[in-house]
Amino acid sequence: MANRAFSSSSCSLKAATVLLLIVLILHIIGFALPKWVIVEFSVTRFSTRTESGYHAGLWQHCGCAKVHDSSVCLCFSRINDPAWFKTVQAAETLGLIGLIISMLLSLALMCYKQNKKYKIINLIIVIISGTLMLIGVIIFGVKTKEMTKAFEDIDNYSESVEFKGDYGELGYAFILCTVAGCLCIAVCVPLYKIDICTTTQETSYDAPVHYTAQNNPQGYVQGGQQPMMNVPTHPQTQYGSPPAYEHCYAQGNSGIPYKS
Repeated sequence: MANRAFSSSSCSLKAATVLLLIVLILHIIGFALPKWVIVEFSVTRFSTRTESGYHAGLWQHCGCAKVHDSSVCLCFSRINDPAWFKTVQAAETLGLIGLIISMLLSLALMCYKQNKKYKIINLIIVIISGTLMLIGVIIFGVKTKEMTKAFEDIDNYSESVEFKGDYGELGYAFILCTVAGCLCIAVCVPLYKIDICTTTQETSYDAPVHYTAQNNPQGYVQGGQQPMMNVPTHPQTQYGSPPAYEHCYAQGNSGIPYKS
């Protein structure tokens, strides 16, 4: 039954499910890695130049330093974060939960049963999940730009600190979550809408019923033929006329009965 349901599901549903799986993988990677923002700088002290860096994600922040040609990083769990950052954490977490639910529901629709009601529910979950993901990355991006101004003030104030590149760059984990949110809204949502529009009836899969060929019933008419009637005959030449009607019939020399 699963194979039959999969073969009968629309191409848009299959494509949306595959893309949703890609979105889920990208979001999980970006969600877990502490590379949402990266700051690289060097500190000069007592004629000694030390290469340092800082990078952070949703759940950890790490400080790195280059010691004897080797980089050492120490990571710590995030605590006492501002309210806007907790909003980002909540939005990305809810978006991840929604993606998982939508993925399971999409697989059930594709491999088990086509149900328009559940397809609409799935579409709503995808829209909400993608929206939350984009809200989280937008808030983080705006606040990070505000933080770069603080780093710029430090650079202007202290000559011992020199920043490399920008004062705070958005890392690849942030980019992965941004791409995942954009794919979810811009690609997955339209594909799910197309699937709902093309599938207007609920399709269920029952056991097939086979009909065997049967002979035509007695008296069946084919083409322009006259119906065939089976006229009962009685071998009166051997056994005589029917007992109940013997007085009404007479028999000639030919053996064919006729009414007397």
